Amino acid sequence: MAMPTWDDDWFSLSFSTPGRLKLSFFTPPKIRPRMEIYSRNADYLWEYRYAVNDGDDIFLPYDVVEPGTYFIRVSDQDGDTSTVAYTLRSEFQPVIDAQESNSEPGKAFLLTNRTTNGYIFARNDEDWFKIHVNSGDKLDITVTPPVFMRTYIELFNADMEYLWERASAVNPGDKVMLNYTPAVSGFYYIKISDLQGRAHTSPYTMTFSGGDPGYLPSPPPVTAEVEGN
Repeated sequence: MAMPTWDDDWFSLSFSTPGRLKLSFFTPPKIRPRMEIYSRNADYLWEYRYAVNDGDDIFLPYDVVEPGTYFIRVSDQDGDTSTVAYTLRSEFQPVIDAQESNSEPGKAFLLTNRTTNGYIFARNDEDWFKIHVNSGDKLDITVTPPVFMRTYIELFNADMEYLWERASAVNPGDKVMLNYTPAVSGFYYIKISDLQGRAHTSPYTMTFSGGDPGYLPSPPPVTAEVEGN
């Protein structure tokens, strides 16, 4: 597509799942391109790239956390024109996490299997899980991450008090293990994150021993009221 003077070209892309978008702009001579991304509400996201020199190609990755329609604005940084067509290319890698949304304690995912896969996707993402553990029962947690993830595991009790039980990877891609033997029976919350706040399109695997997968306490009995009120 050619570019007239001070021209803006707009494009829309729709996504049904979260995932990573990669935009590539292949530039004709004498054009210094700029790409910007706007949200589904046409809000400016401050996600942009522009070329340093005329004729430079530019590339813009963006993590789509909320599915929907997004808008791409393409222009020349200096308002120049070209009769030679540019090429805009998009690639999208879906990221589907069966446990989401579990990014906060109140939405912690109840562990029902001893092996769980998850994604730390979107910068500074947190995955929360809960498991019932009896007093004296040793809980062993192991996280095997994707290659660039620097895993951080933290443990909280049923009252969301920080137990100062934590383990982190020294290097990205390191397997991390955390062991804990509670003195009090109850639910314990596991928080998994990337110590450097990075997002990843490949999953981690968490395995554990101890605890009662799938356990939920029985609801208190309902007492029938016989008083006439």
